[in-house]
Amino acid sequence: MTVVSKTMTRKVVLAFLNRTAFDLHSLLRKFNDTGIPEKFKERGAYAIYGSGPMALHGIRESEDMDVLVSPEVWDFLVKNGYKPSLPDKIPLDMGLDAFNRWTNGINEHAVLSNAERANIGTGYWFASLQDVYEWKKRRAKEKDLKDVLLIENYWREHATSP
Repeated sequence: MTVVSKTMTRKVVLAFLNRTAFDLHSLLRKFNDTGIPEKFKERGAYAIYGSGPMALHGIRESEDMDVLVSPEVWDFLVKNGYKPSLPDKIPLDMGLDAFNRWTNGINEHAVLSNAERANIGTGYWFASLQDVYEWKKRRAKEKDLKDVLLIENYWREHATSP
C-alpha cells in the first residue's frame, strides 16, 4: 500500500485541475460573460496575454486567462460591479483576470495596439506572440523562461521568428 501525504495529494489535485479545468474555449466563454468582447470590438481595447496566445498557437495549454484592458474597459468593468482586488487587477471569474497595466517595462499601449485578432468565435484580440515573448523574457521566472524556450521552438518549427 502506498502512503500519500496530504501535501502530495493537494499537489496532484491542483495539477489535475490546472490541466483540465481551463481550456481556452471555456475561458473565452467566461470572458464573453463580462460583455467586453461584444462592447469593445476595436483593436486597442483589450488583449488576451500570457499563456492565452500560447494556447491559441498550440504551443501549450492555458491554465488561466489574463486580459490587459484599456482605461475605458477598466471603467466599464468597475461600473458593471467588478471590484479590483489590487490597484491593477480585477478578478472576472475563476481563472480569468483583467489588468490595467503590463509589468516589467512593457508599454501597455503598444501591446494593445499590436494585438492580433484570432479567428475564433466572433474574433478576440490576443497579444502578439512577440510581445508575450518579450514580457516573459523580462519577467524571467522559471515558468516564463520555459515558455520563452517553447516560443523559440515554435518559431523555429514554423519558420516564423520575428
